[in-house]
Amino acid sequence: MIKKRSKKYTKKKTKKKLNTKLLIYYKMKKCKYCKLFEKELWKKILNYCNKNNIKTRIIIRENNIKKIPNIIKLYPSLVKYDKKDKIILFKGEKTLNNIKKFLT
Repeated sequence: MIKKRSKKYTKKKTKKKLNTKLLIYYKMKKCKYCKLFEKELWKKILNYCNKNNIKTRIIIRENNIKKIPNIIKLYPSLVKYDKKDKIILFKGEKTLNNIKKFLT
């Protein structure tokens, strides 16, 4: 005779959150604009992303030439991948408020 497990002991399947987004920062090693961006804004953006369940990645052009999409023409560049894997390039002045609006 086989005993049935009660509902108490069954494993629950965890679902991935659909609200998860990805922000990728494309940069070059010797770019003075990238260094300025990192000094002034990047840490604030990371804090905002951590609070709002947005994953972040940094891709350095010299190390990952094959991973650079064709839409990247200037550095530093920010690209958002939304929940449907749609690629959106940030255009405009790089201020904290503008980037927050871009990420929402």
